[in-house]
Amino acid sequence: MKNKILVFLLSIISICCDKPATKQANEKYDEINQIVLAIISQDSLNVYRNSKSSDQICNELKRVLIEIPVKQRNGSIYPAAWGNIYITDLLTQKIGNETFFKKEDSLTLIKQNSSPKKINIHHKILDRLASTTREKEKEKSKIGAKYGYYEMSIPLFSKDGKKAYVELGYYCGGLCGNGKSFQLEKVSGNWKIINEWETWMS
Repeated sequence: MKNKILVFLLSIISICCDKPATKQANEKYDEINQIVLAIISQDSLNVYRNSKSSDQICNELKRVLIEIPVKQRNGSIYPAAWGNIYITDLLTQKIGNETFFKKEDSLTLIKQNSSPKKINIHHKILDRLASTTREKEKEKSKIGAKYGYYEMSIPLFSKDGKKAYVELGYYCGGLCGNGKSFQLEKVSGNWKIINEWETWMS
């Protein structure tokens, strides 16, 4: 009888402990999807299903790993691996005279390396978009078929959750494509792009 009571109490405790974590995860997932919509609308991406000749968007967001730069013996620092970014680059990006992320954001940013490798865009958003998967587009490229799609990164958030950094790539062939980075801020409850720049072009 004592064992049954103990098991019952432990199950209640575990449920109570899981609720805040689940609620927090759901809130973050909502924020991520709001950012996806903000970038699509504010950067005028032609990815809506009902649009003529619309482009496609990958239905998964990919993780951007944050690296810590290591100086070599000769004092040089190798570039971050393709698709990754140095923490120092995030902490030195400026808007006007102020850095976008602050030093106190650094630990929060690095902790986001433990995020899943991929996160699916919410199905209610995907229902309105011309979506695809990276795998489908790779298959097209293997057989020489025409392809073109956007792929967005999982947002990297500041400690207070009011700033976010996102990367967006457009892939359409070996010598066709480009990439952008975005800085967004939550203003009056809505995410707004406050800065963007081109990061690569092929």
